[in-house]
Amino acid sequence: MTLASGTLSYSPTTDITQVHLLNANTTGTGQVGVLDTTLLANGSYWVELYATDSSGNTQNNLAMVKVIGDYKPGRVTTTVTDLLVPAPGLSIPIQRTYDSLVRSTSSDFGYGWTLASTSSWRFRPPTMLRSPSTASAARFTSRPTCPDTNSPPGGLSPTC
Repeated sequence: MTLASGTLSYSPTTDITQVHLLNANTTGTGQVGVLDTTLLANGSYWVELYATDSSGNTQNNLAMVKVIGDYKPGRVTTTVTDLLVPAPGLSIPIQRTYDSLVRSTSSDFGYGWTLASTSSWRFRPPTMLRSPSTASAARFTSRPTCPDTNSPPGGLSPTC
């Protein structure tokens, strides 16, 4: 038997309405399509073949494929820092990130963009300061510790 016509598509299992065509006119014998997992985010996908053979019989085949791994050479990501809120010992970056693996997902900043804000708190242990005039008086303070001098994630500069 020979495949007379058909369509080969895939969709994430989390949203079956996001159908992507692999081959809109599947015919012949042998290999009918290629699923390039380096362009997909890790997760589960449905691969569906809806076909009609040379005898006129139609059939729908569905298979679940799980994509795992970090080898994604076609992936494009970029992070933009929109705002950096400085404070003693603490800085709060407000960032948005574009990821081509989720380019079909819409959020507040458009397709493929997500919002992230992170903060890092690092403090030295309290130190004891004594006034020379009153040996019995003690004052304890806590001072922020700057992050390592290595480049922090996202190219942010520590404010200390």
